[in-house]
Amino acid sequence: MKELLWNILSQIQLPEITTFGDEQELPLLVHDINRYLQDRRYLIIIDDLWKQSDWDIIKDAFPQNSMYSRVIVTTSLGSVAESCCFSTDYCGYVHEVGPMSEQDSKLLFRKTAHSEVSFPNYLEEEVLRKCAGIPLFISGMADWLREQKEEQLKLPTMLKQFERSLSPAYDDLPHWLKVQLLYVAMFPQGYIFAKSSFTKRLDAEMLTYPSCTEEDYFGELIDRNIITRVKSSSKQSRQAEEEGCHWQVNYFMLHFLASKSAANGFVYTSGTLKNSGDNKPRRLSLHEPDLQLPSLLEEMNLSYTRSLVVSGVVSGIPLDKLIFLKVLDLEGWCCFEEQHWLAICKLFLLRYLSLRKTLVRKLPPKIKDLYKLETLDLSHTQITELPSQMCELAGLRMLDLRGTPVMRLPKQFQKMRQLRHLLLGGNGVDNPNTTVTQVPEEIRYLCDLDTLAVDLSGCSPSLLEALGSIWKLRVLAINCSFHQSTDRKFQETLCSCIEKWEQLEALTIHCEPGCHMEFLSSDILVQTRWLMKFKVTGGRFLNFPRWLNKLDCWNALC
Repeated sequence: MKELLWNILSQIQLPEITTFGDEQELPLLVHDINRYLQDRRYLIIIDDLWKQSDWDIIKDAFPQNSMYSRVIVTTSLGSVAESCCFSTDYCGYVHEVGPMSEQDSKLLFRKTAHSEVSFPNYLEEEVLRKCAGIPLFISGMADWLREQKEEQLKLPTMLKQFERSLSPAYDDLPHWLKVQLLYVAMFPQGYIFAKSSFTKRLDAEMLTYPSCTEEDYFGELIDRNIITRVKSSSKQSRQAEEEGCHWQVNYFMLHFLASKSAANGFVYTSGTLKNSGDNKPRRLSLHEPDLQLPSLLEEMNLSYTRSLVVSGVVSGIPLDKLIFLKVLDLEGWCCFEEQHWLAICKLFLLRYLSLRKTLVRKLPPKIKDLYKLETLDLSHTQITELPSQMCELAGLRMLDLRGTPVMRLPKQFQKMRQLRHLLLGGNGVDNPNTTVTQVPEEIRYLCDLDTLAVDLSGCSPSLLEALGSIWKLRVLAINCSFHQSTDRKFQETLCSCIEKWEQLEALTIHCEPGCHMEFLSSDILVQTRWLMKFKVTGGRFLNFPRWLNKLDCWNALC
């Protein structure tokens, strides 16, 4: 901080510079700069600010003298940017800079890596693809490549160099943030994930800290470019966007975190397990098939393993030896067979279970023995019905049945009083292509339900009335038919329910094309004072709903 202030003083060429040496003399430097700039127009650029506390000190050096002066601050942390712009003394603008375009990435790479060595086109393309438009990665790799001989230009060597350059920044992080970073190594390369999926795994292993909220640690990962939001250009990304905001880990960062996790004995991946020398792994992330893997796992003491993530065609997983698992994520595992249920139903400490995109076709009645289970993800599977014994999972808080042919829920569903998130049919809360799901009216007894996605097409008005009893709903997505949108009874019931959902923050209504939604043009939605997102697909309004102007905090209209 003293160096920054001294730099400013030297540039403005203040005649009488106050000498400084101790930290308590910083206010004098601030005072000197403020006095000199008081009656001058100035442009100050502060590059790469990392701490909010630093801004709190230096901001008083810049007087507000009504002379159209400007202060520009660049930072990688969103929290610091907001602090600079929305403090009590300043009212500024936050400009978010996204990843560079392909063309700009090439220009930066070639300009930075300018040397007598000509790089093969395939190498340049591979580096740029893995850098994903992040300037720090592009310039860092280009700097290093410029210093290398042509025969040394191999990707494994580049990864090692990248790890060495990031290690000092990692070592300075607080312990709680290091835990979140190391856990990111559980994800496979190119994996797209939702925030809820990540945080629920951390909760299952009790790796969250009481002093840090979910927004705190996830926001830090975003601010530091550890994870980046998925672009909406590809088909895969568009599907992810329909299900909500999704994220991805950069290739170089994932390799760095996998190396750090293995060095700390935190997470072992397919690439780091065989050289670990650790016979008691705590967490395993296996996504690459290896003929030596079955024998390697057979020799280990897997009773110490708390998390297991498997995908692809990895085989030879001894689930019967993982008796103390808390997290089991089998998303996309091609080798899943019905006989694996025998071992899974004996994992009595399991709190998180994902079978998303597997070949599973039915749930065994023995699933009731997983009495500690809190999250059950069965989305995009071939499961057609749920056994009534599943309703004995009294501690289940999240059930995902999106993209399944499940047609009805058991009537005993009312027993699941701890359920908070219920997602039925389709590909997501924001996806209109849901299957018809018959929901028992006993759902009214799940009064603590927080998130619900349900298809009402073909359902009786009494079911909609039952949903009105779930007064704690914050996020709701429903499907309705053209006939329902014109049915007066349905319209009145829906409006009546909306009045009861006083805590509603997001409401999504998927209709058939041409549905008239004028019945929602009344002031009925003003009752939901916390509404921040209102989305209607397929339906139309003849006039802009006037009640939108009366809402205090809405920030999204679709």
